[in-house]
Amino acid sequence: IRFYAFRSFLHIAGCANHNNLCHLKGRQFLPVLFLLYLQRCDFLPILQPTYICKNVFEISPQRLKSLGIKALLLDVDNTLAIYHTDVPVDGIKQWIEQMHSAGIDLHILSNAKPKRLTRFANNVGLPYFYMSLKPLPFKTNRAIKTLGRQKSEVAIVGDQLFTDIMCANLCGIRSFWVDIFQPEDKLSFKIKRKIEGRLRPRYIKIISEVQNNER
Repeated sequence: IRFYAFRSFLHIAGCANHNNLCHLKGRQFLPVLFLLYLQRCDFLPILQPTYICKNVFEISPQRLKSLGIKALLLDVDNTLAIYHTDVPVDGIKQWIEQMHSAGIDLHILSNAKPKRLTRFANNVGLPYFYMSLKPLPFKTNRAIKTLGRQKSEVAIVGDQLFTDIMCANLCGIRSFWVDIFQPEDKLSFKIKRKIEGRLRPRYIKIISEVQNNER
């Protein structure tokens, strides 16, 4: 029954050619089903970022100060480093130094486990919050309190709508959505990236309209 129900849903979702998806097992089934449903949506407010950037290097101290942002909560994978590596991409350490020199607080906020995140955080010299359970807002709200900042002064920077950006919206803070450095291999990521690609033009248009109205 599950097989035929899933096949029917894939057809409705426009994914009828993905026959390999029908062999998903157990806990993989419902999350992928949900992601495929979202693929049909043209606009999801809970996933809308405040700003869209190519990478963190487009986020300058001058820009942050003009926006009244004094602290950033940074994702790691595909934001500061290639997915599942412990080495920051070229230029990240210099960018961090530039932010610190301008008085911008930087903390890592990641769903990664402590062992791996500790290695990365020590490499770049940043404090960190591990296993933050994004998009759930609880640990992120705790991190904001630790920073001693108002929510209006804090923003999340990350590459995923379904974790980083949703978490920012649930917490009531601003967000920067950055492009990925390298695509992931996992099926769930591939589906999420396809959904993000579908939503991106819509969000760019909305953000552009908001910025034009503010001028």
